[in-house]
Amino acid sequence: MTILPQFSDNINLLENAFQCFLKTHCSAALLGRCGIEKAMGVSARELIEYTASLAFSHTNYYRETQLGRVSFGKAVVYRFLNKDKSNWQRLLSSVAGSAVKELVPLTGGDRINALIFDDTLHNRDRSKKVEGLSRVYDHTTGKYYKGFKCLSAAWTDGNTTF
Repeated sequence: MTILPQFSDNINLLENAFQCFLKTHCSAALLGRCGIEKAMGVSARELIEYTASLAFSHTNYYRETQLGRVSFGKAVVYRFLNKDKSNWQRLLSSVAGSAVKELVPLTGGDRINALIFDDTLHNRDRSKKVEGLSRVYDHTTGKYYKGFKCLSAAWTDGNTTF
């Protein structure tokens, strides 16, 4: 048995599960409310499925085009992701809220639900010309660094985390 077929089988299972999740929690009406739309060509849902699946498939857009797996150009993806009318935060919070609403009845009444907020510092001290780079105070070390603050929010019941 080789590693490659097993890896590709896992990727196919993951992509199918991801597509099912998006069909359940990311409707066309929700995309419209978040200002995410396409006038022609590839649909907005297909682009969201594709770009999000790249994070889980351990590949990148360039490699996918080299293998001939992509039917649209990179300009389509970049224009779609950079539209100023798209409210990506609203989309993410709506999808997460929908998933949490589906999970809460499945957890036991004895579990405590909690929201977790974390402001992680992404240190980029060696960088000079990076968009959005700034001096950020790290409250754990008491020093200033060049980098980014990433505010993350999660919901957990002690067993499952979103």
